[in-house]
Amino acid sequence: MNLRILRLGAVFLHPVFALFTIALFIIHVYMGTAMERGAFGSVIRGDVSRAWANHHHHSWFQQVLREEESPAKTSGD
Repeated sequence: MNLRILRLGAVFLHPVFALFTIALFIIHVYMGTAMERGAFGSVIRGDVSRAWANHHHHSWFQQVLREEESPAKTSGD
């Protein structure tokens, strides 16, 4: 008798969680492409503009700038 209840619960919960997962996936795609201006282009090209990088990831952008400057200084030695 208990296995029937377990099966009934699984039959009910499986489509509920499947729809929930599909909804989260759709929201994730929307947020990653349409919600943020320029995001879809960066997904396709694999890069972002300097202004976008500086605005959204300031610390990382500053680190990249320091790394770009340091080889130019050491190559003259």
